[in-house]
Amino acid sequence: MKKAPKPVSSGAPYLQQLVEKCESENGIQTFLQTIYPEFECADGDLRGHEETDPASNLYEFISDYYHITCEYVNPDDYPDIDKFTQSEFVWREDTNQADWKDDLPAGYEDWFGEPEVTGRIYCFNWNRIFNRPDRYKELIAVINDSDKPFVKEYNDIKRLMRELTKKAKPSSDDLFDILE
Repeated sequence: MKKAPKPVSSGAPYLQQLVEKCESENGIQTFLQTIYPEFECADGDLRGHEETDPASNLYEFISDYYHITCEYVNPDDYPDIDKFTQSEFVWREDTNQADWKDDLPAGYEDWFGEPEVTGRIYCFNWNRIFNRPDRYKELIAVINDSDKPFVKEYNDIKRLMRELTKKAKPSSDDLFDILE
């Protein structure tokens, strides 16, 4: 009696192509430009309100299924982060600094003055960063740090790809089962 073939993960070929592309080009830089063309991170009251999804639905499904995520990117760890400020918020997390006067209660400014910034959203534009290595040398060094979230996720994906590829290869027993 024939044994049922082992299921092959449909994610292995996709990850293999992704990793091969990244490794043949610029490694983590290619990974970030491919998967997260623009990456948001936030500080203050906005932490956790970032909206960075992978550019690939298949990558997102695979990373969710195997619990591979980009850890919290702490803006304080990244030099020159202020150059990537997308929005500043004041008073409450949902009040954009440009609109704060419209959203404050009457008399707030008289009593307390202009509200302080309570959080910022930053947006990394990888092309801007990697195309100016002289200008962003320190920032690129932190992005490439193996203890930081971007490289950790990239290494986790490479590890997962190797595991899935290994599982997808038939053993010699499987070949004989097919011939029966």
